[in-house]
Amino acid sequence: MSKARDEIEPRLDGEFFEGAPFETISLIVRVGERTNLTPKYQRTVPGELAVAVELRMDVLRMADDEELGLISKWAFLEALLSVAKKYNRPTAKLIREREKTDGESKYDDIRDLILSKAVN
Repeated sequence: MSKARDEIEPRLDGEFFEGAPFETISLIVRVGERTNLTPKYQRTVPGELAVAVELRMDVLRMADDEELGLISKWAFLEALLSVAKKYNRPTAKLIREREKTDGESKYDDIRDLILSKAVN
């Protein structure tokens, strides 16, 4: 998850936070029975926005290291895009990162992976 975080953090520059009702975002990834990327918002301390999403444990257990990295990055981007939309923050850099391809869309592949592995 740290690699995914390191790839995404530069997209959250001063422009993203300028005029926002928060100075930092704490992204919490819960592991549970289902995948739910609709963020749950919570104010914890002044200036901080805590955002929680949930990923299915069975999908994570079946994923290899590369897949875990892609799942993490996809979840982070989807959560941050939701934050951006809710708080009217710029989305272009996050969208560009989500749409990066290596010959094919890895995010489409990761959605397929999550859906195929989530079937009981």
